Amino acid sequence: MKKKTNVFVIVILSLLVNACNLNLSNNGVVSGPTPTPTAANLPAVDNPTATSAAEETPTELSAPPAIQNIDVCGFFTTVDAEPIVGTALINVSEGSDIDDEGGALRYCNYIGDDVALVLSMSASGFSKDSPDWQGKLLETTKLAEPNTVSEASAEIGEQAYWVVNEDSAGWYVAKYPYVFALVVGGNIGYAEDYKEDLTALAQRVASSLP
Repeated sequence: MKKKTNVFVIVILSLLVNACNLNLSNNGVVSGPTPTPTAANLPAVDNPTATSAAEETPTELSAPPAIQNIDVCGFFTTVDAEPIVGTALINVSEGSDIDDEGGALRYCNYIGDDVALVLSMSASGFSKDSPDWQGKLLETTKLAEPNTVSEASAEIGEQAYWVVNEDSAGWYVAKYPYVFALVVGGNIGYAEDYKEDLTALAQRVASSLP
């Protein structure tokens, strides 16, 4: 069986790259080497259309909820985001992409001087009791980066992992049928400095979902 790369993770890491690069080019902020995720560090993305039904058959896949109706930038305000990025926000932008199930993925960028905060969200079409749903979040965190450190938590949604790698840190959360990531990236320094604030925001997002 051919295994598809999780586009959900690719988009989040790509957004962190774009957010930080956009900020540096617009503001000339140069404070020594700024570690950011690069395209070379991202896992290769398989073409989702290349996998035939014979190679991979989803378990009890149904039409996903209307993620398009969720205001992904409406869960918290710039007042909440600015203490996390450490500066006044330069830009807040919303966008969309396609997740690994072929459904809609929504995201919101909060861009500071050299740190970006990203909230990204998709809705699964798998049934709640299926192995595909039960293993979806853990698979997502494992694909985030080869050198990822994960810590499980039962305090946010149904499943949650605090995920840290060299250039980013944040929560990956599942609350059926939604999976979302709240990730900070760029020149973040010590990842644990962000954990308390990101935990509070992730709990707010999870509790606000229908």
